[in-house]
Formats: sequence, structure tokens, C-alpha cells
Amino acid sequence: SVVEGDVEVVATLAAEVPASVAGAAATALKSSAWSALLETEKLPPIEVRAVGTYCGVGTIAGEGGCASCPANTYASVSWGRCIGCPNGATSAARSSSLDDCACEAGSGVACLPTLQPPATAEQNTTDVAVGDLSYTLNMTLTVPGTVAEVEELAERLVEAVAKFLGVNESMVGVVRVVEVGGEVRVFMTAEVPASVAEAAVAALKSSGWSAFVESEGLPPIEVVAVNTFCGAGTIAGDGGCESCPANTYASVSWGRCVDCPGGASSAARSSSLDDCACEAGSGVACLPTLQPPATAEQNTTDVAVGDLSYTLNMTLTVPGTVAEVEELAERLVEAVAKFLGVNESMVGVVRVVEVGGEVRVFMTAEVPASVAEAAVAALKSSGWSAFVESEGLPPIEVVAVNTFCGAGTIAGDGGCESCPANTYASV
Repeated sequence: SVVEGDVEVVATLAAEVPASVAGAAATALKSSAWSALLETEKLPPIEVRAVGTYCGVGTIAGEGGCASCPANTYASVSWGRCIGCPNGATSAARSSSLDDCACEAGSGVACLPTLQPPATAEQNTTDVAVGDLSYTLNMTLTVPGTVAEVEELAERLVEAVAKFLGVNESMVGVVRVVEVGGEVRVFMTAEVPASVAEAAVAALKSSGWSAFVESEGLPPIEVVAVNTFCGAGTIAGDGGCESCPANTYASVSWGRCVDCPGGASSAARSSSLDDCACEAGSGVACLPTLQPPATAEQNTTDVAVGDLSYTLNMTLTVPGTVAEVEELAERLVEAVAKFLGVNESMVGVVRVVEVGGEVRVFMTAEVPASVAEAAVAALKSSGWSAFVESEGLPPIEVVAVNTFCGAGTIAGDGGCESCPANTYASV
């Protein structure tokens, strides 16, 4: 962060270093030596707020550092493994995307087909069924106009992308619309069969997309970025993303399908712990009902090393300005801790931002695995609204809540397990 007048500017940087000096580099950046170096370089005071290590694209975690993916494989996100290029396509070592997989000229290899968008939306009959190999496209588009004007276009954008890719509209969605650097960006996802994923990426980056947009009577829409990943409910397999079987789920890219805890059941391709439910009349001992304590002093629940846990990722909307909501941060932590019945040390505010004219608060809370499903359900229920009102807080809506394994833990059957001594998991 750099302070310019009364304004603090925060920048996020990445640097790749040899594994042998990674620990020393992180320590040095946090030391007084960094400040001394800046002074000798005649730079303004620059504070390193946080520094952590992870394995970048094209690499996977190995003993002692991040190892490059071998040729004809890739790792575009932290899947924990290098994925083989589909249909006999080839790629260089350390490839980072399905888009890096290409047919070798003259090799005779049967690679991916050319994408032919249907002429009309009625011809969009392609769907991705449970059991099919697929990929989810993550797209960033720039659209002229204000955020409000672009949000009104959302339905037409879904129709256009579905028509262009030749898939059902149910497979396409708008994640969010935000203003970045004076331009409006739209973040979208679309699930496509693995057999056309590479062709879909290429088509969205081609002049064919621009011509299609014009033919649909839409304003000029540029695809700034598009990549592939395995969406919720699926895991990476050779040649595409495989559905998680029944009674398991994958809410984030853990690289494995996690069993529903407590004997709960779920449909195949389930995407959240919240999808795990007790079967009526089965007699299965499932998860307990969450009973928040009456007072904050009763919040004695903690998550110790070795306990199975889940971290809740929460998005809340709070009335007021960013500055006003930031002043409420401490009370929000107290309220969430009290409602979930955990120590305040297990709850934190990640950031407060304005999105589309409303203030959103991103928070996390670590809870024992035994009450995680109940905690998710409670935060989505009318009980949360009543609790907030009883605490004298303004109306606070929980827009989204899901579960993941936080730093220092990995996904295990029935919850997130602590990393053993002399190991770590930063992402």
C-alpha cells in the first residue's frame, strides 16, 4: 500500500521465485530491510500488508515447491493435478489452460471439432447431463453503457451466449456486473460439453463473435478473457470435468468429491454441503439443528487442531455507505459469532465494497463440521432476520453463503481436516 495525500492506494502483485528462497523472500518483504531498500531506491514508503505463497497456473504442489506440469497436460486452476489434454491434443510443459492444447499439424490426431453455432435459439438442444464430461467457461466481457443499463441487458446476454455456443440457456449465467476503470464488465459462466470446450474458447476470441453480436442487434461486446475450469458439483478428470456421484458434493475445486457427513444423502453432481439432507424416515442420524446461544458469553465453541470443520464464506448486504458499514464491522463479527454460537476469533470481515449501488460485506466463519449444514440453513432462514432485529442492527441480508476448506486445512470425508505438523496449505 502507498499513501498519496489522504488516499491509500493498495496494489496486489505476484512474483515467482525459486522454491529454495521462497520462505526467506516472504520474511524479507516483511522486514525492515524492505523499507531500507525503498529508501536507497528513492521510492516513497511502501508497506507490504500481506504476503503468501501458492502454486501458480501450469504448476502443482509438490514436496518442497511447485512442480511444472509435463507436456500434453495443463493446470488452469488449483486442481491439485495436471490434466491431460483431451482428444489427443498436445501442449508444452507448464501449460496453464485448455486453450494451450492444440492439434499437431499433420499428426492425424483426431482433436476437437469446430464449433458451429445454431442459426436460431430454438436449435439450442445441447445440454450437459449428469455423467457427461464438461467444462465451465469463465468469461469476462466489456459492454458499453452504465451498470444499470447493462444489467437490463442481462437476459439478452444469456440468450446470445447460449445461442452462440449452441447450449441451453439454463447452462449460461451472469455472475455479476461491475464498473472497472470507467468501463462496465460482465462476468459470466457457461457449461459446455468437453468435446467442444476448446472450440468454444477459440470462437469467443474470434471475429465470429463480433459478427454474431452485430447480427443479434446488440451493442459492441468484447470478450476480454475466457478460460475453463471445473464448476461446482464436478471434479477434474482426463478429458473433462466429471460429475460427483450421489451422496457426495464439491462446492469448490477441491480436486475430489466429498462425502456428505452424518449419513446424509445428495443427488449426483451436488455442489454444496447444503445439498446433503436426511432422507425422510430413513432413521439416519444426520446433522443437529443449530441453536444459537442466548448471549455472546455463551459462545464457547472453538475449532481446535485435529477437529473436522468447515469455513463459511458469506456475502451480506448492509444499508449505508462503505464508511458507515466499515464502522459496523466489529458489531457484525459479534453478531455472526453469537448467531452461530462460536468464538469471535473464528469470525472475520474480509472486505467491504460497493457493488451496483449497494454495500456488500464479505465475511468468513469457521464452524465445526457437525453444525455446518445447519449453520448454512439458519443464515438463509427468517431466524437470521429476526436475530438481527433483536440485536438492534439495521436490516442485513445474507445474499450468499457456502462452505469451503480454509487455509491450513484440506477436504476430507465429513469435513475439512487440519494439515499435519511440518506441512501447510495456504490456498
